Amino acid sequence: MVRWLFAHERLARSELLGLLALISRQGLDQDGEEIALIAWDTLEEGRLHEGEELIVPMLWCLGPSTARLFVDFNNCDAHGHLRLNLCGTQNDVAVQSLVLQEGLIATVYDGDLAAAIIVIGPGREGVWRARIVDGPWAELRKSNA
Repeated sequence: MVRWLFAHERLARSELLGLLALISRQGLDQDGEEIALIAWDTLEEGRLHEGEELIVPMLWCLGPSTARLFVDFNNCDAHGHLRLNLCGTQNDVAVQSLVLQEGLIATVYDGDLAAAIIVIGPGREGVWRARIVDGPWAELRKSNA
């Protein structure tokens, strides 16, 4: 649930630790409990930035999707969303028997960099797109803006 809220921009990165620390650990699997404990510890010790840096990648590693898609990080639409229309991307989709659909969480790569994404629907161009939710490319974009 927390990952879904974060991926759909209904939960700010700065709110992530607080929410995770408040979640009851009853009913969580081992990975979920570990994430909640890290959130609690880093929040309690005032290490917010360090906690975010630990928690966000852990959230993307959990869950059903292990999809990896080749992208060109410079192939973006006017809103900054990655286009998923390259031959390499389509090949990865076919090889992994994926169906592009809104909400699919995957890892994208270009050979040097990788990032976690959430697939969003086709834009005006009719091309499936993705929003980067975590990874070094997201940080590079912020520093270059």
